[in-house]
Parts: sequence; C-alpha cells; structure tokens
Amino acid sequence: MSRAHGIRHYVILLIILLLAVSGGFAYGFLSSKTRTGPYRTANRVFEWARHQPAVRRLYVLLAGRPEDPVDEIKGSWSPIADDQPAGETDARPGPDGEDFQSVGYLSGYEPAPVKKGVTVHVPDIAYEGLNLITSGHGQEAYLIDMKGKVLHRWAYRFADAFPAYADVQSEDPDDPFERYFWHRCYLYGNGDLLAIYQNFGLIKLDKNSNLIWAVANGCHHDIDVISDSLIYVITHKVRESPDLGNHGKVSDDFLTVLDRDGTELRRVSVLEAIRNSVYTASLRRAHQAVDILHTNTVQVFDGTFAHRSPVFRKGNILTSMRNMDVVAIVDMVKEKVVWALTGLWGSQHMPTLLANGNMLVFDNQGMGNLSRVIELDPFTQEIVWAYEGTQENGFYSGALGAAYRLPNGNTLIVESIGGRAFEVTPEKRIVWEYYNPHRAGDNDELIATLLDVVRLGPEFPTEWLVNEP
Repeated sequence: MSRAHGIRHYVILLIILLLAVSGGFAYGFLSSKTRTGPYRTANRVFEWARHQPAVRRLYVLLAGRPEDPVDEIKGSWSPIADDQPAGETDARPGPDGEDFQSVGYLSGYEPAPVKKGVTVHVPDIAYEGLNLITSGHGQEAYLIDMKGKVLHRWAYRFADAFPAYADVQSEDPDDPFERYFWHRCYLYGNGDLLAIYQNFGLIKLDKNSNLIWAVANGCHHDIDVISDSLIYVITHKVRESPDLGNHGKVSDDFLTVLDRDGTELRRVSVLEAIRNSVYTASLRRAHQAVDILHTNTVQVFDGTFAHRSPVFRKGNILTSMRNMDVVAIVDMVKEKVVWALTGLWGSQHMPTLLANGNMLVFDNQGMGNLSRVIELDPFTQEIVWAYEGTQENGFYSGALGAAYRLPNGNTLIVESIGGRAFEVTPEKRIVWEYYNPHRAGDNDELIATLLDVVRLGPEFPTEWLVNEP
C-alpha cells in the first residue's frame, strides 16, 4: 500500500472517530437537557467530550453560547435570552416614582434592552428590606435598597487576597477554580463580609473592604454562619477512589467547619458519609466523570424540628448533590447520611428547611428546559406549592439558582443564568423584580450571571451604613 493511500486511510479513520465522539457528545448534550434515553451513559460521554478541544466548538454551538465574547470577557456571562419574561404588565411605580409598562426584550444578539435594575416593586406586598447581590461581572458584592439604589459595595482582587496564586492558571477541567468573581457572600451585622472564590478560597473583609483574613481551602458554593462564630462551608479535593469517577479519580466534597478567624476545626467527607449510610446505593447515580457529587448547599439545623424526627437534630446539615440529583441530611457526629431523597428534581440547588417543617428546593432541570421552585413535605413527598417555568414566562436556569422563603410568605427566586431575581406571592404574583444591570459584549448582548440575591429584613443592623456617603 502506497504512503499516500495509507495517509488517506488514516485521515478517513480520524474523521470517523471524530464524528463518533462528536455524535456521542451531541447525544449526551441533548439527553442532559431533556433527560430522556439512557441518560447516565450518554452523560458520561457528554462530560468527557466537552473537555476535548476537538469537540469544544461543537459544544459551544449546541449550547447556543457565543464562544469568543465569553472567552474574552472575564467573569460569568450569558447571552440575553431571545424573549426574557417581563413580569406583570400592569402600570406600577418605576425606580424614580414614574409609572411605566412592562415591555418585551429584544432578540439575543441585538443590543441588550434598556430594562435594568429594579423593574417591579409593589411596596405594600413585597417584603421590604435590603438586597445583598453577588454578580458574575467582577470581584465585588453590593447592597441595594428595594428601588435599586446602591448603598454600599465591597471589592477585593484575587491577586491581592492570594498573591502566591496570582499567576497560577486552573487548566485542569476536573479541578477548576474561579478568580474573576465571588460565588456567594455572607454579610455580618457590623458590615463585615465573607466571600467565596469558587473552588479556591474564602476571604473576610471589613465594611471598608479591608482584608481581615484569607484562606485557600478549596471552598465553593455556599456558606452558613452560626452565632457569628462558626462558619460552615463546602470544600473539595480531587483524590483517588478506585470504584468511582474517571479512572478512579473523583472530586470529594467536605462539609467543613471554620472558626471566626478562618481556622479549620473539622471536616466531614460527603462521599464517605454516603458510603457509611443505608443510602450507599445512591452512588450508582454518580454519572459525572470526576465531579460526581457537585455538593452545592449547606444549611445547619438549629434543632427546632428534632421532635418530628431525629434527622433534624441540632447540628445536622441539609445538603444537595447536584450531579446525583440527591438532597440529603448529614449527621456530623456520626459522619453519615441519615436521610436522602431523589426523583422529584434534576440538577437541583439550595434545598432549605422552612419554618413550617417543609423543604424549599430550586429544581433546575426537572422539567427539561424549564425550571421550577417547589415546596414539599420531606416525608410524604407531597408538593404543597410550586412556581413553575412555562413557555410564556420562560423561567429557566440550567445551573446555579436559589430560592428563599421570606417572613411574609413570599418567595424570592434567583434565576441566575438569566441574570434575574424576582419575588412572588403565594398566589404567584410578581411583586419585585431585578435584572442584573451589568452587560458586556460588542452590542451589550451578554448579561452577567446573578450568583445570589439575599433579602435582609428591616431588623438587619444598618448602623454601620449611617456614615456612608
């Protein structure tokens, strides 16, 4: 066989291989969106293939994301949706007191609509307070009032917090970290702020953005603070696990306890907590290549409902493993899962135990290409309330997202990927709405991800804001 003939056969074989991998990737992508067919197997192909340079461009095309603008702009951004929901259509006071009507959004690659900031506010029905906002546009957080006025900002550069890692790049897709924005924050009553650099570390700032401390502990996603002294975060470490992951390599998550100075007191492996429990079979749902858990929530119980069940004992933690579609309760003393539930949601975020004993869950993909927020009885699994995405309202965040039950019974929903947060009544009327004003791209076609919006009620201390200019 001639050399030219051999090269031709080699090229044909390479093309066939590329088409096979791309086809498996495409099917995995569609399966992950619709959750149809052999989802687990297809999703393994999807997770592997999306990190391969040869098929990366196909992934970008199928996901509908403009590759160049997102790659060139630092932070977390998404294209403006073709038809972003506008909320209610009745006249209502605008940010400056004038009446205005809701208008539709322009198509995805046209200049972004004028509609930014607070677009709906019904004072007599919305739960009044301040809003702590974390956004994908930069390394900062800010506090706004109900009309959208910025009252305070905190900002700190990654390079200043962790100078030894300023030039270190996270090239490994199995262990990425994010330096260009804060994933989530926690605000103390004196104006001090905790902020997470995703998968890398935690910093604490004072009200004037002076660094108090910084720890590079691999924390990610969520924070819970008990009595202003104990800090609970999720940390992670890639390690060997012969029976799981990609070639026995997994990213294990830990429920980690810090003191007020950021010093680690203890940690509990989420993976081992599952293995130590009657729910160990749930690991069969671990379908991701390395990030088999993707733990995204930590809520520490105060013992209020311990009389209902021992799983609610004080100190136990409610958590969520997105990549297994599992919500679980971990006993930190026994270091094992004592309750778990799946099947009602897909790629969920932020389960929360409510004051009435029910749970609130942000269900990212349980409805396919629409999201929903559900309130359910954790034992009967009865869904007692839901706010669902429809083709008309377009409510969808394929990743991230949050939901908070407010003291007046309303629910604050963070549609992260769409850059939108809105508050709904039990009757599902939108009484407050906010669009991230931070835009990017040549035509402002990108909106910054809205990582979190936390409503701080009228009782939250604001003395430290008195002297703010």
